[in-house]
Amino acid sequence: MCYGGGHVGMLLPIAKQLRELQIEIEFLALTTAINVLNTTEYKYYTFKDFFISNDVLYYGKRLLEGLESHKMDDIDSISYLGQNFIELIDNHGISDANNIYERDGRSSFYPLESISLILKELQPDLVISTNSPRSEKAAIFASRKLGIPSIAIGDLFMIRPLKWFSDNSFADKVCVFNAESKKKLIDLGRNEASIIVTGNPAFDVLVKLSDKTNVRNREGKFKILWASQAEPEYFAESLVKGDENLPMKVEEKLLEIVNNNKNFELYVRNHPNEAVRDYPNNVIVSNDNNLVDLLRNIDLVVTLTSIVGFEAVLLGKELITIDLSVLSNMLPYSKYGYSSGVDNLEALEKEIMIIYNKEDSKETKPYSIQNATGMICNEVKSILNIYDFE
Repeated sequence: MCYGGGHVGMLLPIAKQLRELQIEIEFLALTTAINVLNTTEYKYYTFKDFFISNDVLYYGKRLLEGLESHKMDDIDSISYLGQNFIELIDNHGISDANNIYERDGRSSFYPLESISLILKELQPDLVISTNSPRSEKAAIFASRKLGIPSIAIGDLFMIRPLKWFSDNSFADKVCVFNAESKKKLIDLGRNEASIIVTGNPAFDVLVKLSDKTNVRNREGKFKILWASQAEPEYFAESLVKGDENLPMKVEEKLLEIVNNNKNFELYVRNHPNEAVRDYPNNVIVSNDNNLVDLLRNIDLVVTLTSIVGFEAVLLGKELITIDLSVLSNMLPYSKYGYSSGVDNLEALEKEIMIIYNKEDSKETKPYSIQNATGMICNEVKSILNIYDFE
């Protein structure tokens, strides 16, 4: 069960290793995870495979018209939006559902009953998901109610999903990023035996490459990657209003900085959910490039909260976070020492210059787990009780 690129990226290495053990793997794919799985040989389902009634089509088309951009086929978007909204109506009535969606958008979705219907039809032996707060969360709770074993995997700091990951009725096993995340869950009452520190499978390849990452080439231009992402107008989970124009403000500042510094070169990688934008000719757009190759080629990442920033750190690159996002508290890279945090755009150029002038150093790696995939697969084998392993 997976959402967009970051979530499916955590599950694909697990799927590959389990398939080598002759375990049958099927995905339930949502949003941009569909595009990723289209490039693989794995069997996957989307909401359209289960929900395509007249009501689903009606509400889905209506909601789709209100989205500025989407990266799924229309029928996938329509079925996902329509069925989620129907469940919102079932839970709150049509009037309140309209008001809730108007206020919270897709953050209001929590398709527990819809996912339950899917699981009843598919009858999996095990459900594995990550830490998205809507359908993925619903999938784990639904599996427990249906008596299906489940594993939930946390991606990073466990701040956003802390509440439901600490619930002992959520998942048979929870796999977390580090010992600090485990301690947080224990402090909140989670049964220690159900928490496994595994790291994140999406990072395995980066950790293995980190020793081979080239030191900055000081004869060429200083390459800055802007890992962009949309900023929500309102973040329902924390009841905080955001500045939708924040990404554009950062872009404008970066363009100004690069134009004033001939030794800088700007790369841009947009989030898959963002609308396509035009950039000046001196900006290198890298949306379709291999991310690992791109990160190995640049010197510095600037982002709001994108996980691309942490991936760059794993490769020994520098990171600046713009700590003005409504999501900054959920992914506090600067708080944990992974980034240089900027809370005033006027300070961005100064921070870039500090990093530009910094000497190369061999700092302690922030994360060094090389086999998160194998550790999680061992938990899968243990739950299924079908293989002997060390």
